[in-house]
Amino acid sequence: MTSYLINLEAGDTLIVDFNRDVNTTGDQIVKDAQARLDELIKSGELSGGKLLKINGPSSVPVAYVLAHRLAHLYSAIAYSDPRLSEPCIIVTSTTPDYPVGSRIDPTSNQIIEGKPDNQTNPSFLINWNPNQEILEAKINNEVTADGNQLVRDAEARFKTLINSGQLKGSKQPLLINGRCTTAAAFVMANQLAHLYSVVAVYDPKLAESNLDKYIVVISHSGYQVGETIDVKRSENKRIKVALCGEAHAGKTCLREGLKETLLNLPHAPDSYVFSGCPDGEGAWFYPTAQRNPELARQLKEDYKAQFTPKFAKVKAQQIKAINLPILVFDVGGKITPENQTIMSKATHAVILTKSEKGFQSWKQLCDDLNVPVVAILNSDYEAREDQFETDDPILKGTIHYLDRGENVSTRPMIHRLANHLINLVNTSA
Repeated sequence: MTSYLINLEAGDTLIVDFNRDVNTTGDQIVKDAQARLDELIKSGELSGGKLLKINGPSSVPVAYVLAHRLAHLYSAIAYSDPRLSEPCIIVTSTTPDYPVGSRIDPTSNQIIEGKPDNQTNPSFLINWNPNQEILEAKINNEVTADGNQLVRDAEARFKTLINSGQLKGSKQPLLINGRCTTAAAFVMANQLAHLYSVVAVYDPKLAESNLDKYIVVISHSGYQVGETIDVKRSENKRIKVALCGEAHAGKTCLREGLKETLLNLPHAPDSYVFSGCPDGEGAWFYPTAQRNPELARQLKEDYKAQFTPKFAKVKAQQIKAINLPILVFDVGGKITPENQTIMSKATHAVILTKSEKGFQSWKQLCDDLNVPVVAILNSDYEAREDQFETDDPILKGTIHYLDRGENVSTRPMIHRLANHLINLVNTSA
């Protein structure tokens, strides 16, 4: 059974989605996406044309595969992810009718006029290390930009690097890591595909104790798409933090606020924040809930999966594999064997609670799993401000009004928690 679904509708729209009945790894999803595209191209369904619209969720590695296989068939490609409630953005183009970074109406295919760009700093950054053939893509957290502006900035930055001769191309694999949007990944693939024989993207969930793993997403020789390239790495100090606590306390809001805070703090080491429960609230859910709460609720129901032992085993393996300095993941709001499996890979825990009874239950689970609790936070939905109690040795306090429609990344207690985790990893053995 394929892990990634691709079907052509109305002749010009590719509907894509992850198969939620299949729990697998990023490299297998890339292989399945490539195989399905090859099937559609061979059958003549994807025969080329002026404009192809791609609608649906995609990972960054899959976006590379889609862009590379389709850009030479279609003059322009537009991408949209309904989970993010954003319009179609032109992500690759060889025609002046559809400039890269422009938005189109998916029904009429007409360009939508957007807001003028008033930013002086680019929203997309690229750090290039020619000695290691490693390219680091990075969203500029100091700039607020829409998805289409980020696409334009990504293309402009790549053109600068190519025209200046810094990106000359090579027969050696080009390795890419960093934080990137799916739409920007289309741009990157289109710019790099003809320069490098092999392009591979870092997947933190595939890592091993002393190895980083990069998934091959473009290959003209030597490697198969979906194969992984291993790169030795030095052992970093690292912590793996479980956000746990009773249901409806606001763990999703806490997770996303902490994620943004860690990304924006200049002294924070590399971090990775993701969901450890199948409740339909992936990384996309929080920004969608801020823009369109009703759509977020609807999509959450669509994307819910079963909390099975198999799901828990896969999540536990991913947590064990990720080797960035700070890993944060949340778990479901009930104490179950599945949550026990997932939390068993944590090195530390943060308990978010609404009641003393809820706290004691989760504290007991952490004790049973020998996972030290480093923060105990009270979630008070009715409160109007955060309250700090102590941070030595355990951070304690209250976070107010954890609501899915709120940007909570500026909350004082979340900043204290972020710095608490940073200090913890800096002092870890």
